[in-house]
Amino acid sequence: MKVWWCPNGLQADRVDLDFREGGRYFISMNGQVQGKDASGGMTSEFEDIVDNERIVMTDSFADEKGRAISAKEAGMPGQWPEQISITFEFEAAGKEASRFHLAQQGIPDEMQKECVQGWSESFDKLAKHLGGRKS
Repeated sequence: MKVWWCPNGLQADRVDLDFREGGRYFISMNGQVQGKDASGGMTSEFEDIVDNERIVMTDSFADEKGRAISAKEAGMPGQWPEQISITFEFEAAGKEASRFHLAQQGIPDEMQKECVQGWSESFDKLAKHLGGRKS
């Protein structure tokens, strides 16, 4: 996750991961975004994990200690819910390939473009980390 779970310009300096239903993750990121120093964190709880099918998790902004904070406290514009929901769905795409779909609920309209861009950049990093495969 340290290698790829950040948009361009940010690096993960800490990742705590307890990957199981009811488990949590915390990621602390820092770097530069649009020429400005940026830092922040995200924390999540894994609600549903089905091998080779899906991962459902909550997602919230977090302080440097991994405690959930509001979007306003994180300096984010827009009207955010206390937590958002992320679902990854996986599907086979041949003998040695797979695809996944991402759904993220709760993102304010004015932040949709930035969130899509951030995920796209993260997934580009993941593809490079996995050997350059993309589909």
